[in-house]
Amino acid sequence: MNLSHERFVRVLASLKPDEGVSVDNRRHPRVALRSTVLMAPYFDGRAGAAFSVRLQDVSSGGAAVHTLRSVPCGSEFILDLPEQTAPDGTTQSAPLRILCRVAHCRRVGPHQFQLGLEFAELWTAPAPTLDAARAAA
Repeated sequence: MNLSHERFVRVLASLKPDEGVSVDNRRHPRVALRSTVLMAPYFDGRAGAAFSVRLQDVSSGGAAVHTLRSVPCGSEFILDLPEQTAPDGTTQSAPLRILCRVAHCRRVGPHQFQLGLEFAELWTAPAPTLDAARAAA
């Protein structure tokens, strides 16, 4: 799944990219970011407990995040990205939720791992753990 150009631009506007675009032999150019976002594991048909991860970069087809634990390839997560919308001319921030699959997991430091996430589909079902974590932030 790829985000539309318009939706990708709205996500980038919300996250404020800081290092430009990287085009290093990837299918989708990535924009480097330094932002904290929420993520929840998805298994047995429901979302697990939400936790914060450090977003490293994002493209229209995936993202890279840093986490404190190793995760098996193929694991699924719901990623909660901010998205600025302006239906009535004002700017509001609303979550863009995407079901992602782990394409790779690499150790990048002591107790730190980089997850390469591929976007699978837009998440439209309820995600109470993400809603609760977002409200608490």
